[in-house]
Amino acid sequence: MLPNSYISDAGNFVPTVLWASLNREPSEEEWSYWTNRLAIAQAQSPAQLLIEAKAFERSQFYSAEYINRNRSDEDLISDLYSAYLQREPDEGGFNGWLGVLRDINAQGGNGREVVLRGFDESVEFAELVNNIAPSEGVGGTDPGSVRRATAIRQSVPATMIASQTYNVSVTMRNDGDTTWTEGDLYRLGSQNPQDNTTWNIGRVQLPAGVAVAPGAEYAFNFPITAPATPGTYNFQWRMVQDAVEWFSDYTPNVAVSVSAPAPPPSGSTTNLALGKLATQSSTGWDAPASRAVDGNTSGAWVDGSIAHTDYEAQAWWQVDLGGVRQINNIDFWLMTECCSSHGNFDVMVSDDGSTWTSYYVAGYVDNGSVTVNRSGRYVRIQLRGADPLAVAEVQVMGW
Repeated sequence: MLPNSYISDAGNFVPTVLWASLNREPSEEEWSYWTNRLAIAQAQSPAQLLIEAKAFERSQFYSAEYINRNRSDEDLISDLYSAYLQREPDEGGFNGWLGVLRDINAQGGNGREVVLRGFDESVEFAELVNNIAPSEGVGGTDPGSVRRATAIRQSVPATMIASQTYNVSVTMRNDGDTTWTEGDLYRLGSQNPQDNTTWNIGRVQLPAGVAVAPGAEYAFNFPITAPATPGTYNFQWRMVQDAVEWFSDYTPNVAVSVSAPAPPPSGSTTNLALGKLATQSSTGWDAPASRAVDGNTSGAWVDGSIAHTDYEAQAWWQVDLGGVRQINNIDFWLMTECCSSHGNFDVMVSDDGSTWTSYYVAGYVDNGSVTVNRSGRYVRIQLRGADPLAVAEVQVMGW
C-alpha cells in the first residue's frame, strides 16, 4: 500500500487544480481517479509522476467545461498560475505571458496553446510536483495497465466551406505501459462535446495490424466533412479505450469557422433533382414518385408524367439529392386535372431528413416557385389536409 502521507498530498493537489481551473470541487469519482493515477505514477518514478501531473493539468484546461467558461486571456494566465504553480502571478511574469499570447495570436498562431505549454514545461511546476510527492521510501502494489496519452500535434483548417470534405491529422504519443491496437478498442474519440459527430465522425480507428507501443507516436489521418450549416464549430479529440475509459490529454480545441459556398456565376444553377431518388407516402393509380423527377413538367395525366399518392392525411412526395447541396429555389408543377390538391401544402427542405424548414403554399396553384437560399439534401412537398397529392415535376435549382 502507498503511505497515507502521499495520498493526502495527492488528494490536496487534485482539488487545488480543479478549483483553479474549473472553479469547483472534484466529484468523488474524479478525486479517486486522479489521486490513484498520481499515486501509481509516483510509485513508478518521479518522471512518471510529472507526466501524470501534466496530463491531469492539461485535461482540465483542454476540457469543454473550461472552454465553456469563456475565460479572457488575462483570466487564463491567472488560472494557469493558480493551477500549475499554486500561487498568485507576479506582475512581470503575468505581463510577459500576456505579451507572448497576444504576439502569437497576432501572427495567426494559437497563443493560448503556447502559453499553456510554457507552464506545462516550466521548472517551477516540475519542482512543485516533486515536492508534493517525494519518491523515496514509497512502495506500491502492481498498478496494472496504465493508459496515458500526450497530444503531440494536430492539423486542421481554421476555415472551411459547408459540406466540403477535408483531410486532417492528429498525432498522439503513447505514454502508458500498454500497446494500442484496434483489437483492444484503442481509438481517437471526439470531444467538446464528448462523442459528437459534428464532423461526420466520432471515432477514428487504428488500422488492422497497427500496434502503437509505449513511447511511440501515431498520426491519425482521416477525412472530415464540414457541417452543412454555416457557423463556428469545435474540433477537439482525446484517446479512449472503448468500454474501459477516456484517458489523458485533450488536443487543443480549434474553433473552426464554416461558411456557405460562394454562389456560382449568374445563370449557372442546375436542376439538382433530375433523375434522383424520389419517394412518396403512398402510390396511387400506379403513378410512382420517380415520375416527378423525369424532366417532364406536363400536368396532363395522359402524358404519363404524374406522381400520385392515395387519398390520405398529409400525403407527401420527397426527393433525395444524394448529398447536402446549396439550393436557390424550388420550382414545382402539379397535375392540372381533376381531383388532387392544388394548394394548402408545404415545400420543405432538410439537411438530414429529420429537421425541416417549411415554406407554405396557399391558394389554388398549378405550378409555382419557392425561394429558399439555403443548404439541403432532402426536398419534400407535403399536404396539410387530407387529399391525394399529384406532382408532375419538381426542379431543385442550385449547385
